[in-house]
Amino acid sequence: MFTRTLSAILVAASLVSGGATTHANAGSKLENAVYKAVVKQKSTKRVRASRGHEFNIKKVSVSRTPTGYLAKGQLSHHLSFRKDDQYYYTIEINRSGVITRFDEKINRGGFTTTLLKLPVGELIKAKSKGKVDAKTSKAGIEAAGRWLGSKLDGNWEAAARKIVVVVGLQVAKSRRLGTRF
Repeated sequence: MFTRTLSAILVAASLVSGGATTHANAGSKLENAVYKAVVKQKSTKRVRASRGHEFNIKKVSVSRTPTGYLAKGQLSHHLSFRKDDQYYYTIEINRSGVITRFDEKINRGGFTTTLLKLPVGELIKAKSKGKVDAKTSKAGIEAAGRWLGSKLDGNWEAAARKIVVVVGLQVAKSRRLGTRF
């Protein structure tokens, strides 16, 4: 997980998109899907984001905090013929409409999951006569799975983060936070 202040990205995304969508029939398909997830509490499948990546956008849980709002949600990175990558996020939006916290957790599907099911760690441990333990080889397998997935699927994490910024814009807009919206 990581934490970032994303106020510059939030303002830039607002300027590029003209602000988050205020009703379900305006804006792009992505903005409509985010609107449905935040305001209508409905999920949307196979929404195309940047660089051709498709996501399933799950409904977003929004709760009030002493300093603004906390939004928690999930995206599924759609993969063909493999388990989808699961992207969980938590963002905090202050009363000015600025994202002040951005946490993410990724459960990888795709080739990483398939590779981890194979007894490669134990094989490497046996072949190396105990010089490489199963835990070390498992870390290497995870890295190899991520590398292979990035070659086949591209860098989808950046597209997921952009969707989360749009979620933050929609929370700010629907809760009438800040003055830019």
